Amino acid sequence: MKLSMPFKQYLAFLKGYSNSPLTLNRLTLPFGIISDAEESTGLLVGHVLDDMASRLGADEAVDAIDAVAAAYDLGHEKAAEFLDQAPYIMSRMAKELGVSQIH
Repeated sequence: MKLSMPFKQYLAFLKGYSNSPLTLNRLTLPFGIISDAEESTGLLVGHVLDDMASRLGADEAVDAIDAVAAAYDLGHEKAAEFLDQAPYIMSRMAKELGVSQIH
C-alpha cells in the first residue's frame, strides 16, 4: 500500500494499460487499493494518464484521489462513489501504514 508516489512512477505502472478500457481498479491498484472493476464504454486508461500529465510534473506526488478525480472530470460517473469514500479510505490506509497525520 502506498498513500502517494511520484507521477512518473504511477505512469510507469499504468503505461502498458493505456489502450485498455478505464476501470477504477486499474487506476487505484498501483496504490494497493482494490476498487470498482466496471469498464468504461468510452474512456481508456490513457485518457486519464494524458489528463494527469497535462497538469502534473514527473516528480510531483499523486495519490489515488488524484487519479480518480481525473477520471471523474473526464466523465467517468463511477468515480463519484469512490470520491465520496476517499477520505475514509485514505485515513484507514494512513493508520495501517503508521502515518500519524496526513495533510
